[in-house]
Amino acid sequence: MKNAMRRLVGALLVFMWAVSACTRGRATPSLPANLVAEGWQDVQIRTLCLDVRQSYLEIDPDFSLPLEPSLRRVLSGLGLRVVASGETCDGALRLSLQGEALAEDYVCILGNACGHCFTGARISGELTLTSSDRTPWVHTFNTGIEPPSSISDCPKVPEDAPLDVLWPGTVLAGLLDLWGTPVLKVALDDRDEGMREALVGLLRAQGKEGVPLLVKALQDRSAQVRLRAANALGSLGAQAREAVPALVETLDDTDRPVRLATAGALNLITGHDLGQDQATWRKWLEEPSITPTPISSWKGVPIMPGSKSPEELGSQLMYTSPTSCGEVAAFYQTEMPTAGWAFVEVTNPSSYRQRLKFKKGRDTAEINLDDSLGIMGETQCSIQIFLLR
Repeated sequence: MKNAMRRLVGALLVFMWAVSACTRGRATPSLPANLVAEGWQDVQIRTLCLDVRQSYLEIDPDFSLPLEPSLRRVLSGLGLRVVASGETCDGALRLSLQGEALAEDYVCILGNACGHCFTGARISGELTLTSSDRTPWVHTFNTGIEPPSSISDCPKVPEDAPLDVLWPGTVLAGLLDLWGTPVLKVALDDRDEGMREALVGLLRAQGKEGVPLLVKALQDRSAQVRLRAANALGSLGAQAREAVPALVETLDDTDRPVRLATAGALNLITGHDLGQDQATWRKWLEEPSITPTPISSWKGVPIMPGSKSPEELGSQLMYTSPTSCGEVAAFYQTEMPTAGWAFVEVTNPSSYRQRLKFKKGRDTAEINLDDSLGIMGETQCSIQIFLLR
């Protein structure tokens, strides 16, 4: 009898342990995000019916944009159980979108894209949330992209019009009004690049509150998203001060436009123009009370004092000077011999484009000066230095 009781207790303990282990291994379902729209704050929606309808003027009836799967991903990320329209649910979300491709006739100039090109688009419609005993919440939209005056590519069919550029920001803006900032966090991890690009624009509109997520966007796998994030941070100016360390680390990005945008953002936020010189920016971060000194030389080649936006590209350095190219040429003809470089020649000395050549041992330095902006009344010289070894 005692043995039987022991076996029963042992079996019970094993069963309870197994149940406990299963429970521990099971994820606890997260609570859905709370609604923030006026008059809806006290409504708790766990299961949401989704109805997406889209139509496009003069486009193949089979054409559609990935509205529904994108909406489902974001809503599921908010903790909602999304079901089809007509099923049992706590509330219903309906998206009704009408789109139109806009075309323009472009004249061929020097081989550029031309002809009848679908380079613009327009979308309009409503995003509506309904629930029992509530006045429906309605978000209307009407936005578009007008055909530009010049193009580099000519979409020949209306399906290739930039409709896919318009809808993500419009839809996310509506969801943001409904569920607030959790929408931004979910969309930042969305697999669709267009959704993440559109999100950057919304984060910019958030001001200082959007900075932490913009910093995260600087690490996005898409160079276009990183570029937009850097530009957005720069547009916020001093409000984005906390993003400076992350921007400094982004100066070594593999994409050149991202590096340029990052340097520009740092200039707008801090008031200092150190270009893409990451080492100097890091020194300034360590001692921000000290005014950083711009680089004065590059691989033994002097840099014109007051230089702007230096950018190193392997064996090439590019920067601008807020002076005439004549002054820059005089600087190099004086300072290069002091730095140990022997003058070789100058090409087009009276033109707005000049080339100076110097040698030091086996090294040759070519300095190209472009004063073309002077033709338009602006005093600025663009400098390119090539170091040949």
